[in-house]
Amino acid sequence: GTTGLAIWAVTLAGLLAGGALLVYNTSALSQ
Repeated sequence: GTTGLAIWAVTLAGLLAGGALLVYNTSALSQ
């Protein structure tokens, strides 16, 4: 249902944000 879609959307957004932050942090540390 709609609740499942909302949970999936939030989870996917969290994974994308976490991955982006991880890449940003590692690239910033390597400089």
